[in-house]
Amino acid sequence: MRPRAAAALAFALALALPSGAAAHTVPGLVHDARDVVVAQPPGTHTVIAADGVHLELRRSGAQVVEVLDLQGLPALKLDDRGPWARAGAPILSVLSIRTGAPDPRDPAWVSAGHGDALRFHYPGTHGEVLHRWRVPLRVDGRRVAIEGAVERVARPSLAWPAGAVALVLAAAGLMLVLTPPRRRASYLLFGALAVAAVSIPYGESHAVDERSWGALVAAVVAIVGVATARSLRRDAALELGALAVAAVLLALPLVGRLTVLRHGVIVTTIDPGLERALVVGGLACAAGVIAVAARAWWPKQEHSSGSREPAPPPG
Repeated sequence: MRPRAAAALAFALALALPSGAAAHTVPGLVHDARDVVVAQPPGTHTVIAADGVHLELRRSGAQVVEVLDLQGLPALKLDDRGPWARAGAPILSVLSIRTGAPDPRDPAWVSAGHGDALRFHYPGTHGEVLHRWRVPLRVDGRRVAIEGAVERVARPSLAWPAGAVALVLAAAGLMLVLTPPRRRASYLLFGALAVAAVSIPYGESHAVDERSWGALVAAVVAIVGVATARSLRRDAALELGALAVAAVLLALPLVGRLTVLRHGVIVTTIDPGLERALVVGGLACAAGVIAVAARAWWPKQEHSSGSREPAPPPG
């Protein structure tokens, strides 16, 4: 095996493991039902968080807002000093609240985060089954409630999967017919693919408040892929082959996200239409990069010397 070919193979093996680890999707990434807030009491403002599961409650004129548990006892509190949780309340684990230091003014309450909002998941406020729900509150001593519902969301048009197939085939076909293979075009396509591969997991991780390991791995794969390809630039076939290997690894997580093309709700901070476009465009760019590499490795058609006709005699 030639040294440059061995280097390309080693590059592929080195990137396969981390890329495979990043190829999974966030659990509950897509579905067809969403939570909506139907009514909320005066003095408060509540929205559905980006993950579609948690509520974000803020004061809007009220002095103290308390979230009551299923027994009608205060479990969470929001005042001018921030969010608090009642120490030892059994419902805290269900509410997905992280607690901190006790309140120096009242040890019965512990810190429940920073800022001016309470972020929590109340029982019964999420699911795939359509229903109405309510979250009991006490606002400045008055018993009220946030009212909401789980509603069905229409699925996107079939034009998305059909367009994805057409665009991928068109990108691959166009790059295959170009002669000689276009190195600059392959780098431009790879750059666009890298943007999609980094942006999508970043938006998903930000929505569920987790570390964006998928975006980090995709960025590393893209950087190492370009660096390796540039180191092999004296051999066009190996250069484009290395870039194609990196493109395949970046495209694997996008293949796992093709379900976004057929579901109405996507858990992400990115606009759903933009995420679908990034998935489709990223896969088309990957197909183009792979096609350029395939064209570079394509065996050249040469006529054998025995098949050549003798030149006519002069005169």
